[in-house]
Amino acid sequence: MGRVLGPFSLSINDECGLLVEGFAHKPMLLMNYAPPFYAGLIEAAGYAKTKDVLAYDADAGTPLPRAAQALIDKAVGGAVGGAGRVTVRPVNTRRLKDELSLIVSIFNDAWADNWNFVPFDEAEIGYMAESMKPIIRGDLAHIAMVDGAPAGVIVALPNLNEAIADLDGRLLPFGALKLLWRLKARGLTTARVFLMGVQRQYRTSLLSSALAFLLVERVRENALRAGIGRVELSWILEDNTAMRRLVEAIGATHTKTYRIYEKALA
Repeated sequence: MGRVLGPFSLSINDECGLLVEGFAHKPMLLMNYAPPFYAGLIEAAGYAKTKDVLAYDADAGTPLPRAAQALIDKAVGGAVGGAGRVTVRPVNTRRLKDELSLIVSIFNDAWADNWNFVPFDEAEIGYMAESMKPIIRGDLAHIAMVDGAPAGVIVALPNLNEAIADLDGRLLPFGALKLLWRLKARGLTTARVFLMGVQRQYRTSLLSSALAFLLVERVRENALRAGIGRVELSWILEDNTAMRRLVEAIGATHTKTYRIYEKALA
């Protein structure tokens, strides 16, 4: 082995990077937290930045810009880049494993050219299906289709951290009751878009942006109906300018930075 790269837990598809900016913002589901002094200790041990990944915060009550909505309307009408019929459907949570296989096939294609990407495999899909079953919601996860073929995907998850923040890791004697009440009765007010992508074949056309805006809009509308007011989009590679421009176009603001470090072993 010639170098150390991380932190990853256990791959770039899971929690990764060390929080180095944005400590005033509360941690989101499946995004790590570390106190500010960690970075100094790691850098003193000889590690240096190799890549930053970013988190953006969006107000679900802010409608899409007119230009983005116009692009969606053209795409749905088949007037963008020679597109066929564009539709969006919610994920069927009753067939979660099959749906996740489809989602992952889109995601693996969409992210194939990204830095340090590792494709999901079947074992990971099975694990995701079991672990996400209690929290995934069909109204916050959608698949875009072009002429009936999968083209894009977005999955947002309710921010479970919001419900457990003050339980101090204890479910007994009353923690479990508080958790159930917050999840089922009161509901959560924050969520995180943890997976999003459009297949590479559309990347050079306006249809790619149209599909992305359409998926974001479906989640935004349904988040509002569910009482969710703020949505984090995370994470995004610092040099993924296309995605950064897209989320900034919908009014999202950069709130947190996570750093991936590297160190040579020889």
